[in-house]
Amino acid sequence: MNCRPGDLAHIVAPYWDLEMRGLPVQVVDTHRGGPVRAKNGCISHDRGRDCWLVDGHDDRLPMVIADHCLRPIRDPGADAVDEMVLRKPVPLPVIQPELIPERVPA
Repeated sequence: MNCRPGDLAHIVAPYWDLEMRGLPVQVVDTHRGGPVRAKNGCISHDRGRDCWLVDGHDDRLPMVIADHCLRPIRDPGADAVDEMVLRKPVPLPVIQPELIPERVPA
């Protein structure tokens, strides 16, 4: 699972509501089943496995969100590799013309 209770996380794709993507939330606990009523009165529930009860400062929260739709925001540690750096193109080496011997006709 991506998250742990107490984590700060943000909602990511494939979450269906585009307006909710990127919203910061606090992971409260694993969802034990049953409906959850948000501050605005809407009811959310997810019958799938690996779901979290999340809360935050939005009126659509608290709600139930699947673990694969959350990415934790935490210190990854000293040995972590930034995923965005891995996606950057690798620069090509620069060839210095003065170091290339001139071609000799055969």
